[in-house]
Amino acid sequence: MQRNGPFPLEELAIRVRHTILEEFEGRRPSILEVDSLPDNHWLQLPNIGPKVLASLRELARGASRKAGRSSLAGMTDAELNAECDHLNDQRKAIDAQLKVIKAELRSRSEAKRYAAATGAF
Repeated sequence: MQRNGPFPLEELAIRVRHTILEEFEGRRPSILEVDSLPDNHWLQLPNIGPKVLASLRELARGASRKAGRSSLAGMTDAELNAECDHLNDQRKAIDAQLKVIKAELRSRSEAKRYAAATGAF
């Protein structure tokens, strides 16, 4: 079950597809991204009512089961490039966060060593 696979937009009416794409700034969201938004958020968007929301939830469940099977094959080159760019941006952001956290851990470790050596604390 790969919940980070692309959400099956092609299963929805065009107006709903456009609403979802607008919500995700023009890129195809992952199953996890669609599933992680709360119901009240979806229901505030145009073209999303209770029936459409139920369809989204059902598609997310079904797509999660199928995601391991060649989900990328149905994407256009533009969609694949957009997904690649998005994942690269996420990776860079995570790398930056890790760098900050590791620096903080080093700083704390050095402070503890200094405190132990000087008898502080």
